[in-house]
Amino acid sequence: MITIEREQEGLAEIICFSKTMEDVLGGVLSLIMTGWDMGEEQTKNRKKGQQMMETIDEHIRRNLNEVFSLQDLSDSFYLSKTYICRLFRDYKGMSFKDYIIGIKMDKARELLGKGESVKQVSEYLGYMDPFYFSKVFKKREGVSPSEYIRKTGGIL
Repeated sequence: MITIEREQEGLAEIICFSKTMEDVLGGVLSLIMTGWDMGEEQTKNRKKGQQMMETIDEHIRRNLNEVFSLQDLSDSFYLSKTYICRLFRDYKGMSFKDYIIGIKMDKARELLGKGESVKQVSEYLGYMDPFYFSKVFKKREGVSPSEYIRKTGGIL
């Protein structure tokens, strides 16, 4: 069963990411359906959701150099953006955007620690502007990429 807080989060996501009234109604119906206690059927749906999240996660990790949007994943996996948001919230405990930034910054730390340049890392991770990459990195890590390289000695 879903709690009132999760229901409110789900409604907010539905409204935010839906472009048509049909999308809103479909999202609300989906939200209502996930709240019903369906026993074995609900267990099957959780397993399917977990499997789908693992597939999406694998796709993202294989393609870290791409710029991801909810629409891209929606088109690639034939899922609604609302459902993808719910998968990230339920199985990763965070938003889609926070998850993407997190795994890209994990990879950035790894590459910077191995001596790669800021420009090389930003390009590898799909950031066309190294200055923007540096801004995102500093916001997430608390230090600039250059400071991180100096702190780690450029080699892990």
